[in-house]
Amino acid sequence: MPSVRFYRGLARAAAVLTLAAQLFMAQLATAYLSTAQAATLRLGLFGLPSHGGNPYSLAGMPDILTMSAMFDGLTRFDANGTLHPWLAVAWENVDQLTWIIRLRQDVRFSNGTPFTSQAVVSAVDYLTSEAATAEGVATELNFLKTAEAVDDFTVRIVTKVPSPMLPRYLPILYMVEPGAWQTLGPQAFSRAPVGTGPFTVASWRPNGIVFDANRDSWRPPRIDKLEIRAVPDVTARLQALLSGQLDIAYSLGPDDKLAVEDIGARFLVAPSEEVRVISFITTRDTPLRNVLVRRALNLAVDRAAINDALLGGVAPPATQGATRGSYGFDPSLPPFDYRPEEAKQLLRAAGLEDGFTFSVELVSGSTANDMAIIQRIAEDLSKVGVRMDIRQVTIQEFLRDTATGSWQADSFIMVFPVVPPMDVLRPLRLHSCLRPLPWFCDPSVMPAIDAAFSEFDPVKQVEQRRALMAWERDQVPALFLWEDVRFIGLAPGVENFEEINGFINYDRITLSRKDR
Repeated sequence: MPSVRFYRGLARAAAVLTLAAQLFMAQLATAYLSTAQAATLRLGLFGLPSHGGNPYSLAGMPDILTMSAMFDGLTRFDANGTLHPWLAVAWENVDQLTWIIRLRQDVRFSNGTPFTSQAVVSAVDYLTSEAATAEGVATELNFLKTAEAVDDFTVRIVTKVPSPMLPRYLPILYMVEPGAWQTLGPQAFSRAPVGTGPFTVASWRPNGIVFDANRDSWRPPRIDKLEIRAVPDVTARLQALLSGQLDIAYSLGPDDKLAVEDIGARFLVAPSEEVRVISFITTRDTPLRNVLVRRALNLAVDRAAINDALLGGVAPPATQGATRGSYGFDPSLPPFDYRPEEAKQLLRAAGLEDGFTFSVELVSGSTANDMAIIQRIAEDLSKVGVRMDIRQVTIQEFLRDTATGSWQADSFIMVFPVVPPMDVLRPLRLHSCLRPLPWFCDPSVMPAIDAAFSEFDPVKQVEQRRALMAWERDQVPALFLWEDVRFIGLAPGVENFEEINGFINYDRITLSRKDR
């Protein structure tokens, strides 16, 4: 008969085996969870930032969609257009030129350096320097003069002119780690950016960026990796989503809805806070310099028919150079009617009864059905005797042309964006004499624009903005089309995605499936 010692030994062995089994199962569970959490969220855009991870190079698309993974500004808007604290917790207007900004005290950069007033001072010092002349964000914030640290978490900002809308521009005053920025310089920093956002760059290639989670961020992400891919062709973006190669696909077409939903994915229609236009280059000696010609072209396009046929009927027709959610929007201005006979009369009055030819640059694949849309516009214009030659360019060529004024065409398709300040005046920074190399410049209206930018009285602010919207509608510096929308596909398992004014909440997105 076995001894008591034998049974005790057997019990101990059983306990050891049970413990080993528990540890093994725990390791399996941990491995599974680690794999699930480490799944890479893959996002497809029509292009990547042209200057890498330099957050000051451009304040528009596609840069802004990428920068919010790495950087934070001082304020941010919510979906209702209300401005909220972000890296700044409070701000106060001391006088017409001076602001006091108070900062968060619990933030570190991805290299471990604490975020303090010095980061704001360093950013303003750079953006107001000659070295930043070509930077897009410097152009947006050209009213800045100086910044001074009052203490570690309080900054005094002084502007060159009264700037009542300063807080509304602070979403793009991105914070870079001052030591890394000064040591590396903008070009080297763009390859190894250091910000306060939820992700850090692991590798940057021409066709994609791989990010690692910044677990020490003040808004840490819920996934371990992010990959943003450049997929210039809209059909390729759709196929990548349907085949499981992408989790989020931007700038799809309205006709892609059924295909997206057929795989259990979600199809979102999101306002872009941009007015889609064909901008006329009026600084050259072409018929487009004549306001009668510009008015004729705006009457010659059947926007409603194009919207119904190619945009799912969801893009509101443009009434002015700003979207309806922006500050100062004038709801009394009607859409541009389709009146081709009146367009012909205006062309005759301009001495162009036989019509004329002009060219347009297009970044193909950047928006839904863009080539089909521009062809429909060309067809409408041909009915009034105007020929529009279409020239396709890459996003890099387009950005180069707008930055340097080296267009090879007479016009180009782009947007009038009201972001980041959600203000109707913002597009006028791009589409007026305020631009260093303008494509439309009317000096006579500049005093009114300057006055509107400097006005602190809320009632006068709205009055001045609406007067400028009426002036712009009368002068039509562009062929106004519609308030743009973005069609976005979200694969099964992608949750908590939100984009507001170009900023994606990368820290809140979850990916519930471990692999696709």
